[in-house]
Order: sequence, then structure tokens, then C-alpha cells
Amino acid sequence: MSPPSLQSFGDREYRTFMDQGYLRLGKLLSPQDLAALQERADAIMMGEVRYESMRYELDSKTGSYEDRVGKTTRHEKATLQYRRIDRLDLDRLFLVYMRHPLFRSITRRLIGENVASYRAMLFNKPARQGTELPWHRDSDYKGFEMTNVWTALDSATVAKGCMQILPGSNWSAPENWLKEEPPAGEIVDLEADPGEAILLHGLVAHRSGVNPTPEPRRAFAYSYVDAAAPPHPDESHALPLVFGSRG
Repeated sequence: MSPPSLQSFGDREYRTFMDQGYLRLGKLLSPQDLAALQERADAIMMGEVRYESMRYELDSKTGSYEDRVGKTTRHEKATLQYRRIDRLDLDRLFLVYMRHPLFRSITRRLIGENVASYRAMLFNKPARQGTELPWHRDSDYKGFEMTNVWTALDSATVAKGCMQILPGSNWSAPENWLKEEPPAGEIVDLEADPGEAILLHGLVAHRSGVNPTPEPRRAFAYSYVDAAAPPHPDESHALPLVFGSRG
């Protein structure tokens, strides 16, 4: 059961987030909006909706992170087996959700008035498949701290390889990839209901597993940064503006 959705990001929420490295935001998507994003995610994977500059990565066949297929700037084939699709901010439905009033409250506190999207991704663990994501931190983007939000489009359960997190690890040594498995007693399974959003600190360690169930586990993950951040190395244009202006 997801917690009640937050209406604002005040001092108490800020302290909890900074202490633990994550904060449950509750269900922010209505049933209608959730269904629209689910349908759009599948339409993008199937090639029914396409955008120039959108990048695709097919799921690995072995479930190993090392065996995943590299990202490409073209739609390879109509399939629901994509592991990751980048630049969902190009799609109006996903961009409207990224501009949710609660995210404006959060980014104003953590970043400032002028906010851009560093990345906006569909993460997909297809039915009876999926790629394991090792323990890692997302760190920063060219010296700019990232504010990350992860939203479940399907139920995210332990059985489906839900995200696992190491609370408070945002205060420890910030190596990007953890060299050792954290103690089991310190790990939290971030199970989530469809439509539930979770705020993640850029330095909190997290991972996810494969999905052996007959149902998919799709999620929308996106990162906000200061609008003053430079363009992404793979792209020549400025990072997409989400809130405020470029000054």
C-alpha cells in the first residue's frame, strides 16, 4: 500500500530525504493518467509513436548487465523487449507529468527556479526477462547535483525485481559502482504500486533484479538539474527546460 501523496516538500520531508537518501511521494498519477502513460510507453516501444533523437536499448537475453545491447538513435524493431528508452521528455504526456506541482516544489528547494531535464527514461523489465542492474550511484552531471524521481508504471514487487536501496548511503564515499554487496540487513526493498513516485538522492546506492513473472515492470525515471548545466555530450542542443527560464 503506497503512502498518501505529498502535497508539498517542506522542512520535514527535506530532512527525511537528506537523512535517508530517498522519500516516498505517494501516488501522483490518476488512474486515467497512469493508463495514458502505460499506453504511450508501449506505443513508443512498438514504434507507433516516434521522436527524432530518442535513444533505444534492447534488453539483454541473459539478464546480465554486461550483456545488454548498447543504445541506438533509431527504433530497431517493434517489440516490448526494450530495456531502456531515453528522451521521454520529447513526449508531451511524459513532459506534462514531469511538470507536476509537487516536482516544482521539490526542485525549487533542491535546485532553484530554473530547472532542466538531464535525462528522462523508460526503464522496462519485460515479462519473464529483464536485466539486472548492479549496485551503483547516479552521482552528478558535470558538477551539477541531480534530483531524481522514479515512478512505477506497473506494480514493482520483490518478485518482479523491484529497486533495492541502501538508506543513508548518500552520506558515504561516493564511488559510482559498489565493489561489495551491502549487508542484507541494511537493504530496503522499494516495492511500489502503479502510479507511485519515489524521490532519490543522486548519491544513494541502489540496484534492481530480473523479472521472472508473466507481467511487465515498467517505470519512468527522470533527473532534474540546474538549467545552467551544459548540453549532454551526446547532443548539441541545450538540456530541455522543465521549470523557469534559462536566465
